[in-house]
Amino acid sequence: MTLAVGAEPEPHGDMLGLDYEFRYGEAVAARAAREWAGFSRGFLGHSRYVLAFDPTVPPPPRLAIVGGRIVLDLIRAKRSRSGG
Repeated sequence: MTLAVGAEPEPHGDMLGLDYEFRYGEAVAARAAREWAGFSRGFLGHSRYVLAFDPTVPPPPRLAIVGGRIVLDLIRAKRSRSGG
């Protein structure tokens, strides 16, 4: 995807999982990572993830990355509901 500002964020890693990066060339703009949800919630199979941005990334690419993460979450949820 190419943004109006000319940036092209590319996901790298397991996009349907929770551990990957969005990059511009070799620069990492954001990282998505699984995070421990706590001792009792961990036993129940609950986890959460953090989407951490490089502070130098301007707002338009940040919004595109957040939108991309939402799309990936919806795809992952649909796959888990369909059993695939």
